[in-house]
Amino acid sequence: MKVYCPMPHHILKKHWRVPMWHTNGSYVVCVDKNYTRKFTDETLPIFIRMKLPFAKATAKYSGNTASIDYEPYMSVLRDPDLYICPDDMKDLENIAWQVSPSMYIIVLHDTDLNSLRGESLTKDTHDTRSKSKKESKTNSRRHKLLSFLPSNWRLW
Repeated sequence: MKVYCPMPHHILKKHWRVPMWHTNGSYVVCVDKNYTRKFTDETLPIFIRMKLPFAKATAKYSGNTASIDYEPYMSVLRDPDLYICPDDMKDLENIAWQVSPSMYIIVLHDTDLNSLRGESLTKDTHDTRSKSKKESKTNSRRHKLLSFLPSNWRLW
């Protein structure tokens, strides 16, 4: 089966149209070129699991698809067609839609896609500990400024 890769969303910034298909009881998510992740119903991330019912809600492919041969559908679809939401599903364009009985396009935020790729969720180079250290230094200076007052002295 051909491996697809995520495509930037044409409307939403920092969002991707991510191909995913369901075969033999598992979900295969294309997270990068020639890189997929395989999940079961139990291991499918929540941010995908909550969008899947929207894609499956279309009457076009609903029902039991266990006995359908998927290869003819895949050969008819051209690469660019996968990423274009059909006109009858335009209200799902920013969530997810079904391309064929087994294939879906799921719209994912950068953070979610990066977590599927195994990248760190906190790429921020800013060290929060240094900020905390600075704040505690300023707080301790304030305390020292008022240290000449007796401990039972009130400012109000």
